Amino acid sequence: MIHVGLGEQQVNGILAELNIPTVSHSMLDERQREIGGVIEHVAEESINEWMAKEVALNNECDGTDDLTVSVDAGWQTRGSGRAYNSLTGHCSMIGSKTGKILGYKWRSKSCRICQKAEHEGKIVRKHTCRKNFTGSAKAMDPDMVEEMVTDSIEKGAKITAIIGDEDTTTIARLRAKVDPRIKKLSDSNHIKKPFSSSLYDLRKKHSCLSQKVISYLIKCFNYLIAKGKGKPEEIKQNLDALSKHPFGDHSDCNVSWCRFIEESGLKYRSLPYGKPLHDKSFQTSLTTL
Repeated sequence: MIHVGLGEQQVNGILAELNIPTVSHSMLDERQREIGGVIEHVAEESINEWMAKEVALNNECDGTDDLTVSVDAGWQTRGSGRAYNSLTGHCSMIGSKTGKILGYKWRSKSCRICQKAEHEGKIVRKHTCRKNFTGSAKAMDPDMVEEMVTDSIEKGAKITAIIGDEDTTTIARLRAKVDPRIKKLSDSNHIKKPFSSSLYDLRKKHSCLSQKVISYLIKCFNYLIAKGKGKPEEIKQNLDALSKHPFGDHSDCNVSWCRFIEESGLKYRSLPYGKPLHDKSFQTSLTTL
């Protein structure tokens, strides 16, 4: 049930169809209490094992024990940008060399046993309370990342860079409370989203920004990020070209991807009517972006 993500009702439906006695909610709770601690113990052993392998592989590949890890959080209820009201959150830390989980944390803002006792005005019975957070759901992310990085450092790991989304709160908290020298790296999936959103915002200001033009610019942006992996100078040059290439200016383009350098007069395959853009005010906005 835990691995597949099924609940009591779904499992009982399967069992009833197979003519097998169904299970009760209280029995499931009892079994979960039995195996929950074991699962967490095995997870901790796995984390320690792969942390050691991550350090060894990093030394073998880069000749240093400076680790780069990727972190990202999720919530039971998706944040809308205006409301972050999930009661639980979870976060994992993944090694850049092994691609394995090196740490995980979760946050919960509620406990049903505590809530029921409070509602009935009774003393809370002895139980393993899972409530461990009182702030907003949005604040769970930096809190979990800080704890994971701190735990790893206490175990002897030297984390010097994290890969994450474009939320500056997490890296600011790490630099303030853990290590001011920790570097922030962007992963390609997260960095595409703000660029795409910004283009749609510019659409209100520039009429030439049709869906076709936006799709073309996003495609170019994704291509230059993918092609320049591990080559920051190449990404910088291609970013400069991104605000010129669609307008027929190929002075910053590279022959490895721009066919207009060797053959002028070609048509743009993905722009309207195969012609370059001409709106200078939009070019200025794109250059700024």
